[in-house]
Amino acid sequence: MKYWKEAASLIVAANRRNGIFHPHTISSSTAAKEKGEEKLSNRNKIRKINDGNVIVRHHCESDFSILLMQRAQSSSFFAGAEVFPGGALDNADTSPDWLEFFEEAGISTKDFGKMLSVQGQRPLVFTNKQTSPLPREVAFRICAIRETFEEAGLLLLKSFKDIPHKKTEVTFAKNYEHPSLSEVTIDEWRRRVHGDASQFIMLCRELQCVPDVWSLMEWCDWLTPATNKKRYDTMFFLCCMNDVPLVKHDAQEMIQTKWSLPTEALQSFQDKQVYLPPPQIYELSRIENFKSLQDLFDFSSQRAFLGCETTFPVLYLSEDGKVVSAYPGDDIYPKVPEFKTINAGEMAVLNKTAEQSLKESKNVNRMVFKDSTECSLYYNIIPRFGHVAPALFNNPDSDVQSKL
Repeated sequence: MKYWKEAASLIVAANRRNGIFHPHTISSSTAAKEKGEEKLSNRNKIRKINDGNVIVRHHCESDFSILLMQRAQSSSFFAGAEVFPGGALDNADTSPDWLEFFEEAGISTKDFGKMLSVQGQRPLVFTNKQTSPLPREVAFRICAIRETFEEAGLLLLKSFKDIPHKKTEVTFAKNYEHPSLSEVTIDEWRRRVHGDASQFIMLCRELQCVPDVWSLMEWCDWLTPATNKKRYDTMFFLCCMNDVPLVKHDAQEMIQTKWSLPTEALQSFQDKQVYLPPPQIYELSRIENFKSLQDLFDFSSQRAFLGCETTFPVLYLSEDGKVVSAYPGDDIYPKVPEFKTINAGEMAVLNKTAEQSLKESKNVNRMVFKDSTECSLYYNIIPRFGHVAPALFNNPDSDVQSKL
């Protein structure tokens, strides 16, 4: 029995050196930025990654920004939170009609390349049984592209004539532009697709374009904790863009759109100016390691084929009233986690304070929450499947840090 819905999300990284930031997409004021840099100067840490090298966190500005969107307060899931664009998988995303359409464009299954032959571990979203002949790795990418179009107006497509000869290569993404696509036309298509996901393939047919699935790289998979009533298993993809596209929130599910430096977004959360859900905190902390968009692309385009595990947070209540969210590899993470939905009152108890648990643990991969707006990230294990370790976030000096 499945206790959750499936979803896809897209982390969009755009070169902020190219393109003009429009007023409604600027992420924070200069004053807030300077304040953040002062606080960040006390957070420089050293940690190991899977090749045994040591990376020193330098908090210089990265040359790229990440697209973040604020959910409406009426949302039933992470209301008011700043998130990456994305949403639930629709039957239209898995339709075999997509295979026929790709064939019309001269694309066969083998042209999807290594995304269909990843050798490492596969996350839950890709191992579930399916009835459609369309590979789930492709269907979830279509979902992420469709949802990003609905929520941000960003159209990641490739025209039939622009499909590269070497179709299997990972590429930079580009916002599709055409003289026939005015702002009014785009808004109308967004409304149509929002009301009926099957309209997305109709849009692609009209434009003679296919979803640019080759520009989406596997980044991570998160399954909502068992204590949540509404749960999703969400596959997060990452794409890189050489130019900053103009984006616009849909004014329905999303009420604000902005581009933020990873460090900036984390600092805004720490200053309680915005609310970031745990997956966004964790993944922005990973992306914070990269100061160059090209480096981020080079890393993710190679790592994407090494495998991906499902990050399923297991929650514990500590004696001091804090919630400890443990992730795979942590000493307190169960060998066989129970995925079944439970009531919040059934949360496991640590029988010690959060700090005591940290001191007694050799392998740490967890977040400690004082409340939903204040948390710390602790990490000292070697990342699996070639991934990068998250930079420590809001982490006061402790014995745990000496192990990094």
